[in-house]
Amino acid sequence: MFKKAVTIAALAASYALLNGCASMQSAAKYDSDHSRAYNLSTAAGLEQGIRDYDKPKTGTGSLANSGEYGAAFTATGFYIPYSGLSGLASGGLNLISWLVQPEDQYKHNNFFAWMPKGMATSEEDSLLKMKKIIRAALKKTFKDMGVDYHKRYEDEDVYEYYIYSKKYNCPTMEHQLLKNMCIVGVRVYEPYIQKAPLFLKTSNKGKKSYKYSVARNNSYNNIGFKRGDMGKISEVEFFEALSKNLPKWAFMYIAPNQFHLPSGKVVKAPYLLEHGKPLFYVI
Repeated sequence: MFKKAVTIAALAASYALLNGCASMQSAAKYDSDHSRAYNLSTAAGLEQGIRDYDKPKTGTGSLANSGEYGAAFTATGFYIPYSGLSGLASGGLNLISWLVQPEDQYKHNNFFAWMPKGMATSEEDSLLKMKKIIRAALKKTFKDMGVDYHKRYEDEDVYEYYIYSKKYNCPTMEHQLLKNMCIVGVRVYEPYIQKAPLFLKTSNKGKKSYKYSVARNNSYNNIGFKRGDMGKISEVEFFEALSKNLPKWAFMYIAPNQFHLPSGKVVKAPYLLEHGKPLFYVI
């Protein structure tokens, strides 16, 4: 019993020490040799398997390292005259093919954020508030897109919603197989205190904040989407809308080959969403 108590105390002390070290770290500075997407990713802990690429060098959209991309793409694709990625469908533009496979951690989508410290009294309180913020953003997005929803599941870390829409071919639960359902899932874990990057566009830049980081194991923060086998809803459109409804200190990393444009084409390039705006790993 005594040995067990000592072990627990040692683990608690180690956690406190690590948490204290994290809170004392200096705020991340912007590296002008890299894209904003890369800077935000590395500040959140998303590093392995991620790199920047050069902008197109020719009128055909060829890249200096085009062999790694597999194909040329339209140069204007990186100068999007629309509100977001969803505009690419009507413009007939193509995103670069991302053929370099990222590390396992980067094959899935990630959510990360730096909540201002004044918004919560503790890490636990911050988590409760973050869940409320995400719920409110989701519900506003559902309303804006004209879809109905129903809570499917919820526990301490995970909650899911069914969404229904004839327009997007997302059926109701009655007499339907799970594979046909359109589902939004959220998984978010308790943050820790660390200074926010100096290049955030919010008042807490450079200040101690509740950091929701990119994890180094299977316990990663994520807002996921399953559109159903027959679904017509575009994940790109949905997440652009959701990102706009989240605070400016919250971000989403979209892994390659995860989402569809309104045209049905798969987005092969990874990117970030910052308040509805797509950020590419391109310099």
